[in-house]
Amino acid sequence: MLGGPGEQLATVSGRIDGVTRFNCSHPIPYRDGCTYNFWDTPGLNESDYGTMSSQQAIQNLQDLIKERRVDLFIYCIRDRLVDIIRFNYELVWKNPHRGKAPILLVVTGLEEIDDMEEWWHDNEKTIKTMKMTFDGHACITSWKGKKNMYADKYNKSAAKIWGLVTEHCGPRHNVIVFGEAGAGKSSIVNMIVGKDVAKVSSGINGCTFENDAYKATFGHRHFVIYDTAGLNEGDEGRVSHWQAIRGLYTLIRQLDGVSLLIYCMRGRIKKNAKANWDLFNKVICGEKVPIIAIVTGLENYEDPGQFLRDGGNLNVFKELGMEPKDIGCVVSFKGSRNEFAEMYNKSQIKVRTLVTKHCLQKSWREDKDRWFAAIYSEAYNSGFCFTRSRLDYSAQMRKALEEFVKETGMEPDDTEKLGGTLVKAEKKFRRGFLRGLPA
Repeated sequence: MLGGPGEQLATVSGRIDGVTRFNCSHPIPYRDGCTYNFWDTPGLNESDYGTMSSQQAIQNLQDLIKERRVDLFIYCIRDRLVDIIRFNYELVWKNPHRGKAPILLVVTGLEEIDDMEEWWHDNEKTIKTMKMTFDGHACITSWKGKKNMYADKYNKSAAKIWGLVTEHCGPRHNVIVFGEAGAGKSSIVNMIVGKDVAKVSSGINGCTFENDAYKATFGHRHFVIYDTAGLNEGDEGRVSHWQAIRGLYTLIRQLDGVSLLIYCMRGRIKKNAKANWDLFNKVICGEKVPIIAIVTGLENYEDPGQFLRDGGNLNVFKELGMEPKDIGCVVSFKGSRNEFAEMYNKSQIKVRTLVTKHCLQKSWREDKDRWFAAIYSEAYNSGFCFTRSRLDYSAQMRKALEEFVKETGMEPDDTEKLGGTLVKAEKKFRRGFLRGLPA
């Protein structure tokens, strides 16, 4: 069903005892440019009359989960809820090696029902009573029928399953929103996602302590939007400036790729904007990740775009050497009585358009390993700080940091804090990385 037209990947059995005798891997390319590797496993039969005994099938499934990293589980059942379904569900749900992989329910054998989704509405309460939860579901027919009488339903069913697969384990673009405290980062995250998921603070000290992630889907693409702690001008915020830098650095190092940085600012470019911009653009991301700037707090403008034309604000970006791929002037607040709702909606379209336009198709990850030194490579003195800490930076990384300190004219105390912050963050990252390596 999930292969190309007329492509028969797996042998289909019409018998109750099944035909799959061992785990079969089926790599299937999809139109999003990715190839998904589907594993067909022997059936978890209700008796020992199948091709593999129930006990063997259970052990086989447990071994597969342990040996392979699984990104998604698809639980296939026929159109009846029996006790064994709950038992089989728990084999995966309670498996310590499952990780955070989502589980989908696919119900087959519904070709004779006009609206196959009715099965879910009729049985949803029973599923909850059985204490089963799923991240998504599809009520389908996996049979085209004699003389292709169910072909239309079959094709729609395939599209439905592919939609679930790409939604839950398809390529996701990591987008990081950063900027000073009170710049409206959480509001921009909510705008991109399309609902209130990030807590918005009305105070300058902010309320984001950690780097929180939120999923968003638009333009047939999947994103993970990261709301980060504010980069304050001093340490008066609830999260200190150096803690925020450390958190952002660690986040970028831990992600499997970064597709876009969004620099958020409120109404004006503050004096530390250039330093924060260069630190993440040049030093940490090696100028390999596009950055767009989003200006918030423009509710008093009839046209938020006027901000760039007022007082030479556009030239300020150029004078500071900050060259975003694009600048979005927006209203990220609907107002206490929704008086800015129309402007907000237009701003949402604008921000999403900019994200889609400038987000890397292929996330920056390959260059990252060359930009930073390999684990335990030749050690260099940190050079950019006045501590005795040593870290395995590459010569290129060390040079970038030295240039950054020189360009920004950092005071010795701040230089030492920056060095210590990055040293601690890198050490923490590498300890976690080494723990994850196979023995």
